[in-house]
Amino acid sequence: MVADETNSRGPTEALSVLWQRKTLIGAVVAGSTALAVVALQMITPHYTAEALIALNTRSSASEQLLTTKPTVVTPPLTTVMVSTEINILESRGLTSQVVDALALDRDPEFNARLAPSPLPAWLATAWRSIHSEDDGRKDDHTLTVDTVLKRLKVKSDADSYVIRVYFDSEDPRKAALIANAFTDLYVRSQREAKLAEMQLATDWITKQISQLQAELVKETNLAVQLRQKYKISPVDVREKGVLASQQLVTLTGELATAERERAEAEASLAQARRAMHGSGTLGSLTFAEESPFLQEMRREEAKILARMAELSVGYRQDSPAMDALKGQLATLRAQIDREMGQQVERIANKAAQAKAREDVLKARIDGIQNRTTRTDEAMTEIEQREKLVEAKNQMLDSFLARYAELTNRAEVQEPDARVASRATPPAKPSSPKPLLFVGVAFAGSSALSISLAFMLERLRTGFRSTRQVREALGVATLGILPDTSKFTPKVPPGDYLVDRPESVYAEAVRSAQIAIINAREDKSKATLITSSVPGEGKTAFAVSLGRSLALADRKVLLVDCDLRRPAVARQLGAYEVPGIADYLRQQASLEEIVRHDTRSGLDFIASGGRTTEPQRLLEDPATAKLFDTLFQRYDAVLVDTPPTMVAFDAALLAPLTDFALYVVEWDRTPRRAVEAGIEHLRSFDIPVGGVVLTKVDLDRQRQYSDYVDFCFRSSDYYQ
Repeated sequence: MVADETNSRGPTEALSVLWQRKTLIGAVVAGSTALAVVALQMITPHYTAEALIALNTRSSASEQLLTTKPTVVTPPLTTVMVSTEINILESRGLTSQVVDALALDRDPEFNARLAPSPLPAWLATAWRSIHSEDDGRKDDHTLTVDTVLKRLKVKSDADSYVIRVYFDSEDPRKAALIANAFTDLYVRSQREAKLAEMQLATDWITKQISQLQAELVKETNLAVQLRQKYKISPVDVREKGVLASQQLVTLTGELATAERERAEAEASLAQARRAMHGSGTLGSLTFAEESPFLQEMRREEAKILARMAELSVGYRQDSPAMDALKGQLATLRAQIDREMGQQVERIANKAAQAKAREDVLKARIDGIQNRTTRTDEAMTEIEQREKLVEAKNQMLDSFLARYAELTNRAEVQEPDARVASRATPPAKPSSPKPLLFVGVAFAGSSALSISLAFMLERLRTGFRSTRQVREALGVATLGILPDTSKFTPKVPPGDYLVDRPESVYAEAVRSAQIAIINAREDKSKATLITSSVPGEGKTAFAVSLGRSLALADRKVLLVDCDLRRPAVARQLGAYEVPGIADYLRQQASLEEIVRHDTRSGLDFIASGGRTTEPQRLLEDPATAKLFDTLFQRYDAVLVDTPPTMVAFDAALLAPLTDFALYVVEWDRTPRRAVEAGIEHLRSFDIPVGGVVLTKVDLDRQRQYSDYVDFCFRSSDYYQ
């Protein structure tokens, strides 16, 4: 049968590797799991206690009652604030307080220097000396704080303002005690911090109150001094202010009247003066209408003018009558002018009096306004002082109220956090968890053993399947020969084939035999059998193949051309001499060197013993003539040659061979050696007909090759 896979096995190959290494995997997993169980018994159990701290999100009722504001709105908590509180709980300062409060630096569990060492005295001393450089710089308290911090775990949920405090200890009661100590000291520190803040605020307010009181006394004294300086009291200011306002109203009215009278007098005066200068008429003068004398004079003047108009018709202008009338008219007008002058003088006096009265009123108004302005300036300064005093009084009242509020709140001050749940001693240890511990050990050892199996598989350099041969060498696998040493250690493979013709080994040789017969069609030269290195079962395969062909009624000759380490005669139970070397040295005839295997009918030519000049003998033309003779006598000529990696002899037989069969020991011969050997043959134009895997462990091989898995799975089928 010819083994030739065409498809990659994919996951099946990986599973086959694991199945082949099942012993290793099982041993590693079982050992690791057993060690985990032993370690679990040796590890001291630890207990984790949990306490809860709730951050306050609203003001307490006492704060609402004591505050002076209508409502107190607590700012909402944020993730940053919660993280800050967690950092405070994990701080070295708070941890140091816990260590001091519980005297943990005298507890061997937390102070490694006090704990007895499980190691021998000399080893414990060496261990301490190694770590003394780092730990020697720290005192017991610092080392204890470091240990406690490693046992402490603080966290909070994403959607909650509750902080969870976990503490791990060998003693469940101690774990609960320390967890509660952290929460109690944290809450107490919160209250103390708030009290300290309130004390700072109280001190500051007290200082501000004292300062305001001093400033208030100073400003009050300055206001009193200003009133004394200006001789102004609050009552005087009100009375004088009202009186001045009344006077200003009265004088302003009188001033308006005086201004109007003056304006009328000046207008009458201007009109009269225009009339006196001939630019106006008496009728337009107000005082002319009011004066009876002027009225009478005007009537007389009108009569004279009328008389003169009558006389002017009959008389000349220089007539005595006209002259008399003109004289009367002149006298009358002179009287009118005198009266007019007196009236103008009277009007001028009246205008002057009105002007004088107006000036007096203005002076009085200005005086009152000046006095009012000075009083207002003084009052403004006094009012400013009084307003400042009032503002400081209000500030003082506010500070006093705040001081009273802080004083009252300090008595009922509550921290920003409270203990929501105290820790209780846990009933079960938190670590180690047996199932998890053993499960991790099992999973880890499984992964390690599987990785180790694949790593060892990759480190194996030999061929284990026909697929590997085909992919690496590009040739087919003509046969897979089981390792007969497992069946009959003392029986050579060739004898085992004859003794057990129905065995797995015999069937495997026949499968290679069929492939060789098919490959030798229309070929008349020898078939060269070689390998890469010694010990691969090359000669055993050559003997087995020759006997199998002979048992199949074929005339076959096996020639041992490995003149350095001959083995064909030994495999067949014959002597090495005479052989081919004796023939080539002309020390024996052809009939003498060709011997017959009575058990199978195989003819063979031994090497004739070792020689120091194998290459010279094989290059001798007599060798080619010998093989030409043999080709005519036998159906098949098999040539056993030295390994290609140790001798050059196989290349010397290249002209005499049709193709070569390359023997490779299963899972042992390095791939590089096989590749180099085949490349060596091909460089001399020796075709490689295929590869034969020898010494195959079928139980292991079936994990690698589909061919063997199907062909040799039922080994009971073969006898």
